[in-house]
Amino acid sequence: MASISSLGSLLTLQSEIHLQREAFLETFVESMQVILAVTLIGGVLLQSSNASMGGAFGQSDSFHSTRRGLDRLLFNFTISISILFFLFSVVAVKLSG
Repeated sequence: MASISSLGSLLTLQSEIHLQREAFLETFVESMQVILAVTLIGGVLLQSSNASMGGAFGQSDSFHSTRRGLDRLLFNFTISISILFFLFSVVAVKLSG
């Protein structure tokens, strides 16, 4: 009889550990989403735009420049952060349901 009760307590302990691990993982993913969202917003706001207001209303610009130096680094950083944010969002959806 003692072995059945110890087996039951072991299963209960494993269940509690699993729930704690799952709660920690959900908290970690949500925290990373917030950090990545703030970083992504900052990266987008820091990017300089060479387009004039006329470009927003359909006028074409004849001037085209390539990204160099810090502008290119910031552009690639923003893309990387957006991919990470997307992946963490997919993981959050998988964990929630």
